[in-house]
Amino acid sequence: MDREEAAGALRDIDLGRRRSTALRGYTDAGSTIIVWGLVWLICNLATYFVAGGYRSWMIGIPLGIIWSIAHPYLGKRVRGDGADWRIPLSVLAAFVFLVLVIRVTGADGSHTQQNVLISLLVAVAYVIGGIWAGVRFALLGIALMLVVCVGWFAYPETLLLWLGIGGGGALILGGIWLRQA
Repeated sequence: MDREEAAGALRDIDLGRRRSTALRGYTDAGSTIIVWGLVWLICNLATYFVAGGYRSWMIGIPLGIIWSIAHPYLGKRVRGDGADWRIPLSVLAAFVFLVLVIRVTGADGSHTQQNVLISLLVAVAYVIGGIWAGVRFALLGIALMLVVCVGWFAYPETLLLWLGIGGGGALILGGIWLRQA
């Protein structure tokens, strides 16, 4: 094997490793995205149909967080590799950013504006995740962003219904699509 063939073989191995890592990431993330899609669907529908239904997020978000933390460890033996704090710290940074955006823009008086800002932040997070971890995450984020924008601009009177069915549905279908990867 000459130098050029060896370099080609190394490139193929690296490409295979990256594809394998992306596919495993899709599969691992699928169930969590489905759960968050259900939270999104149920809480937006509760906010739309029930007076004071926006409070459902105070139950839905903690349940989603608990699932997100516990799910990777359910039924698996945890290795002693140490904790990876990048994801929780990224979520904390995004949360602080969102709180500041809400305060600066004056959107803190409207549950609908807060919901749309959070929804757009989630969509952008998926797009950025897709840039780093696999194109399917980016496509899910773009679809979610389109749903939010269409609802905000075209259907403001039924925005929460649109977010619940469209956004929650996009996450649920996206999670199923990722699990099939």
